[in-house]
Amino acid sequence: MSCGADFVQSCYRSFGRCVVQSFRICCRLCMELTEYATALTSEPNFISARQLAVPTQAPLRFSQPVNGFTDRGFSVTEPQYFSKTGVWQVHPGIDLQVAYGEVVKACGAGTVDAVWEDNQLGLCVRLNHEDGYQSLYAGLSNADYVRAGDPVAQGQTIGHAGNGVLAESDAEPHLHLEIWKDGRPVDPIAVFLGVDSGDTM
Repeated sequence: MSCGADFVQSCYRSFGRCVVQSFRICCRLCMELTEYATALTSEPNFISARQLAVPTQAPLRFSQPVNGFTDRGFSVTEPQYFSKTGVWQVHPGIDLQVAYGEVVKACGAGTVDAVWEDNQLGLCVRLNHEDGYQSLYAGLSNADYVRAGDPVAQGQTIGHAGNGVLAESDAEPHLHLEIWKDGRPVDPIAVFLGVDSGDTM
């Protein structure tokens, strides 16, 4: 019994020494960290967290208006050939190939700017969004769901896909989509991915 008691007391003493030593190490580390932080914040180039330009809201995100693959890409610097008209011209949007009559949804929340029949683009709907963005849906077969001034939610039906763009009428049915930022066209794919810088691409 005496040996057992001595062993227990020895364990307690060893454990106590370990606890005390660990506490001293923690205290020393805390002091060193405090000194380092004090020295760091005293530097003339130190920027506190309050001074950082930390965004409080994610940038505006658009969703794809139809489930289709890109038949013709975006280009405002290199002309593309359009066999229907036999001309080379820039393409400030993308063509998303879908079945004729496919539901077209609003890329983002906003307000209907205009609904009209264009000589070149066919039946069109244009929406105004936040942060200077506009989205244009062209070549529609139907746009009876909205009219100018209507508020729209992201994903709300605004029409049906067709094949009304004159220069693209020899292609398969598709949605011609353009997105503009501050009066300039931007690549819709970049906007969908959230990497749009607001510059033409």
